[in-house]
Amino acid sequence: MNLHALLLLPLGLVALNAYALALVLLRAPLFHTRLYRPMVLNIGLSIAPAVTLFATLVVLLVIAQVAPSVLAVWAVLIVGGVAWLLLLPNAAYLVTELNLSHRKPGESVPLWYDIVLVLSLAMSGVLNTLANVAIAQVVYAALADLDTGSLHLTTGLVVMAVVMLLLVALGMYLGRYLRFNSWDLMHPGSFVAKLTGHFRVGANARAATGFVLTHAVFLAILYVIVAAPVLVSVLRWTSAHHHSARSGVRGYGGSMKKVLALGVISALALGLTACSDELSGAEADACDAVHAWYTGGHLPDDFTRFVTRAQEALGASDNNTLNAAVTRLANSADTARVTAAETLIAQCRDLGWEPPEG
Repeated sequence: MNLHALLLLPLGLVALNAYALALVLLRAPLFHTRLYRPMVLNIGLSIAPAVTLFATLVVLLVIAQVAPSVLAVWAVLIVGGVAWLLLLPNAAYLVTELNLSHRKPGESVPLWYDIVLVLSLAMSGVLNTLANVAIAQVVYAALADLDTGSLHLTTGLVVMAVVMLLLVALGMYLGRYLRFNSWDLMHPGSFVAKLTGHFRVGANARAATGFVLTHAVFLAILYVIVAAPVLVSVLRWTSAHHHSARSGVRGYGGSMKKVLALGVISALALGLTACSDELSGAEADACDAVHAWYTGGHLPDDFTRFVTRAQEALGASDNNTLNAAVTRLANSADTARVTAAETLIAQCRDLGWEPPEG
């Protein structure tokens, strides 16, 4: 694979992301329905890891050219690496759009249109993930001064890919089923309590294991098909044409391995909580509670219990929209409760919430 062929890949990836975004934006005017804003947000979050990685590389290049410093390189790698891994699950999270949960009764959107739309979203998310992993591996190979002239990936690069794909899959699970967001770490007590409470249930632990392994293997297979051949070509081209540049950072090799290890350890604590919902975990819990009452037959005897659960979940949330909606629901007359619940659930959906699965 020559350099000109390699340049077609990022162009194709940009085109796929642009096509997915165009389908989402055109859906509303073409079929006279509301714009599904969560999809637009999710596309932005899917691109965010690449933007973060690019910014990190730019800063590293500036440091190398202006004021070479091992300490500065360490600092940039740790901060940029943790931020990047924190955002990375957002890219693969687009696979969850395949459930077509954005479709609403009464819409005139053809099913074929939405099928192509969600397939474009899912494929762009998967390819964004694989591209990020491959670029990170190139950076690792350059900084650690690996022997990239052979046709085979080194053990370190393979382990790096496996670990990152497992973390991505776990981040997808925590975002989808525990409704965690990165900013839930602002409340570490409730975060840890919810995490441990969830995995204390054996069925949840088994479900998480199945989800993570299934998605990680899926991503790994596509990595072998799509990303690995490209990575080998890039590394061989880099080794052949830029050996002198690589030799200039040879002294950093041992230090960079320590930096990368430290970055991965830090990201293990942070990167697992990334997801692509706009709501916090507590706010999603409030939506879940109202949805559970509504879909459970909206029984009058259960109303107070579920609404109280929603109010307690919101707690100190500053989401005025949800707080006001829950208050209206709590104060609504018996005959108006169902309508108030439907309104609140619609607002939850507009904010990126989706009904829980399983």
